[in-house]
Amino acid sequence: MLVAGELSKNLGLLDQSELELLHAGIALCGPLPSAEDIDVGAILSAITRDKKSARGQVQWVLLERIGRPRIVSGNEIDAGILETSVSDALRKSNPALRTYR
Repeated sequence: MLVAGELSKNLGLLDQSELELLHAGIALCGPLPSAEDIDVGAILSAITRDKKSARGQVQWVLLERIGRPRIVSGNEIDAGILETSVSDALRKSNPALRTYR
């Protein structure tokens, strides 16, 4: 959910204020486990095997706003933006490293 939120923001679909609301809502569920030791490359590799994959492309459920989803095919997403989004989500899930842009 955090990666999809970051990806939505980085693609220009979701405003920063909406992303902050998503983070706040997730925080209400309690602290997240540390993500500092998770390898971004391993996540990117695992994404290709996601259950929402169709014909070799992940079908991302992204946000235009909270409560307004949009399905985006993985072939429409630049690999660099995806990597940045995963890195941002991991960093923001770690309280010691959390900063919002």
